[in-house]
Amino acid sequence: MKKSSLATAALATIIALGSAVALADQPYVEGTLGFTDYDDSNIDNSTGFRLLGGYRIPLQNQFSIAPEVFYTNFGDADIKGTNLEVEVSGFGFGARGGITTINPNLELFARLALFFWDVDVSGGRGRASDDGTDLLIGFGAEYNLNRQIGLNIAYEFVDLDDVDADTLRLGASYKF
Repeated sequence: MKKSSLATAALATIIALGSAVALADQPYVEGTLGFTDYDDSNIDNSTGFRLLGGYRIPLQNQFSIAPEVFYTNFGDADIKGTNLEVEVSGFGFGARGGITTINPNLELFARLALFFWDVDVSGGRGRASDDGTDLLIGFGAEYNLNRQIGLNIAYEFVDLDDVDADTLRLGASYKF
């Protein structure tokens, strides 16, 4: 009985310490590749990137919040049946809320941000552009390989005026 109580107490201490380490205040940077699908069937899919910086703040137990700033380039996409090309890019700021699961290395998260975007259309005889500000919504998971390096996958949605952009992101983060 004493051995099982001691083992249970030791296991609880290890889990608590692991969670405490995982939830320390941490600035971080992140880079992702994004694969974007537009809801307009005339626009091809595109591959782009994002550079992001944030500061993770533990709230209580397994919860955290992180203010973030980022630059995103969705990459170039062809407009079918034309010689026109579309490029969407922009910057944003928002917050990422996370919860550490039973495994202290795995975090599930949701992201909400204001995205200030710019669309450039080029080809043919000229150029055209548009810009706007819209809400970016996303969710994903990050697995921390160690205290500094994590790998993540996320799905994000943003409405660029009349065109919806759905993006699957694969990335890596570095925590300072």
